[in-house]
Amino acid sequence: MIAKIKLLAKKAIEKAGLYIVQKKDLERLAEVAADAYEDYPLHNWFTKGKYDKKASKLIMLISLKTMIEDAIIYADSEELNGFAVWLPFGFTGSKTFPFLINGGLKLILHSGLGIIGRLLTYENYA
Repeated sequence: MIAKIKLLAKKAIEKAGLYIVQKKDLERLAEVAADAYEDYPLHNWFTKGKYDKKASKLIMLISLKTMIEDAIIYADSEELNGFAVWLPFGFTGSKTFPFLINGGLKLILHSGLGIIGRLLTYENYA
């Protein structure tokens, strides 16, 4: 059933003239998101009150990499100036192993272990 809904969503997105994001686009999207979240209070909180572009980009890249199989990620165009993510009903967030292999260890090494608690707090809230 979810596969059928995803197919319908993709068709609607493409019909609207939007670009369906590919795995090759994720680095660029993470950069776009990191720029968009500059000094955003949530991302500042993730990194102990001070914006950290590298950490923000890693957070976004990990999120995108871990959800691309379940989600439909679409952008304004192939130029990737802005994007949105469609998640299916029942999506519960990133699991531990995919998080770690998609850059979680790099994030922990960069920002410290405390970032995991802050990310989990946010994910549980969201």
